[in-house]
Amino acid sequence: MKIKIVGKVHRSGVSKKSGSHYDFVELHIVLPKRGVIGEAAQTVTVDPEVYPFERINPGLYDAEFDNSGTLVALAPVQAQPAVSK
Repeated sequence: MKIKIVGKVHRSGVSKKSGSHYDFVELHIVLPKRGVIGEAAQTVTVDPEVYPFERINPGLYDAEFDNSGTLVALAPVQAQPAVSK
């Protein structure tokens, strides 16, 4: 499925409530969704060791999600060369 990443943020720290460490990348994406005219906005989180923050930039990506909605594959869509007439 093609998605568009429109924003990203790297969140890490220690939970005030539990004292547990957290570290993840939050991606803001738009994608097709059944019943929506146009595209739907969604936020997904990914592991920064699998998807390093520095290597993800806004733009079009080919993405695969598993049956629970977890992002399992992400690859930038390569720009097509212009066709000259």
